[in-house]
Amino acid sequence: MTTTANKSTTVTLSPISADPDQIKGYVFGQLVKLAQPHIEHYYSDLWLDAQWIGKHLPAGTEPGTFEFFYAVNDTGTHIGTNGGLNTYRRNKYRLTYECRRNQRWDYLEHYLHIEDLTT
Repeated sequence: MTTTANKSTTVTLSPISADPDQIKGYVFGQLVKLAQPHIEHYYSDLWLDAQWIGKHLPAGTEPGTFEFFYAVNDTGTHIGTNGGLNTYRRNKYRLTYECRRNQRWDYLEHYLHIEDLTT
C-alpha cells in the first residue's frame, strides 16, 4: 500500500514480520526507485547506499523509528543522518523507517515514510 499527500509518501515494506535483511533490501529498493529517474553517472553510489543501509538501519526487530536523508542528481547520490549533508544535490528526501507492533495480531509492521524536500 502506498499513500501520497503533499509530496510525502508512505510505503508498506512488509505486511508481516520479516527478516531484517529483507527489510533493508526493501528500503534499498525504494532508494533505487528515487534515484533511477535522475542518476546518469556514478551508479556505483548505489552500492555505497546499500552498504550504508546495511550498517545503519535498525534491524527492525523492535518498534521504533529511524530518520535519514537521501539526495540524488545526475552525478550520483548522498545518504546520511545529517540533513546538511545533501545540500548540493537537486533531489532531496527525508526518509523515516518505522517499525510498529500490530496490537491486534501481535506482529511487527514496517513502513518507510518518504518526504520530498526538493524545492
